[in-house]
Amino acid sequence: MRKIALIDDSKTFRVYARQILEQEQYQVEEFNDAEVFFNVTKDFNEYALIITDLHMPGMSGLTALENIRFNPITEKIPVLLITGKPSKDVVELAVRYKVNDFISKPFTSDVLLSRVNKILK
Repeated sequence: MRKIALIDDSKTFRVYARQILEQEQYQVEEFNDAEVFFNVTKDFNEYALIITDLHMPGMSGLTALENIRFNPITEKIPVLLITGKPSKDVVELAVRYKVNDFISKPFTSDVLLSRVNKILK
């Protein structure tokens, strides 16, 4: 079973995404902010994918992306970026930080699963 880190400050979103992903046999570990993810995780290599929101209080998704991509331990872990505010700037960030894909909220379960499955194929 492949393990996914799900980082988002919205509990409602985390529950929604977790239910979708677990129906497809993914193991999901939730984090309510990126700082908790980095402080609690002991073995980053256990994650096949990191799904993170861009806009969060505390450590932002942008800072999380920087920490993921500039750390040799985590730089190769695929990232799916979630944003509620799509813009040209988000696309540029996704390219700059080598995000594997991004999705704009709101989205359907089919969209989430197709993007996750594409990344993890």
